[in-house]
Amino acid sequence: YDLTSGQFILHDEYATAGYNDMRNDKLYLAYADRSVKVWYEGAAKSYVWRSKKFSGTSISSFSCAQIEAEVYPMTAKFYVDSVLAHTQTVTSRLPFRLPAVAGRDFEVQLEGSTEVFSVSVAQSMQELANV
Repeated sequence: YDLTSGQFILHDEYATAGYNDMRNDKLYLAYADRSVKVWYEGAAKSYVWRSKKFSGTSISSFSCAQIEAEVYPMTAKFYVDSVLAHTQTVTSRLPFRLPAVAGRDFEVQLEGSTEVFSVSVAQSMQELANV
């Protein structure tokens, strides 16, 4: 449970016991193999996140995108009508162009290991600047 956001956060960590050391501000987790690890220490885990399907009322296309993240690089994949239309290695928060692929349904998939703050797609660079 995240006290800041007030939301339950699901993880793929399965511990058999835990101990919260208030003095050192650390959470220790015990696992079935009898190992003990400190929560949120070590290398970040990688993820693959895919947005919901955004459906338009008519056929259209997006020409640019921008991703603001904690650290780069990361991989972004853009799907149009459930078909992979473009893969981009994102190395900074600068906007980038997308190929002209028209469709009715759009999805974005992100792959990385650090926090993403925002993803924006638009039909023009000017529109993206106004987001």
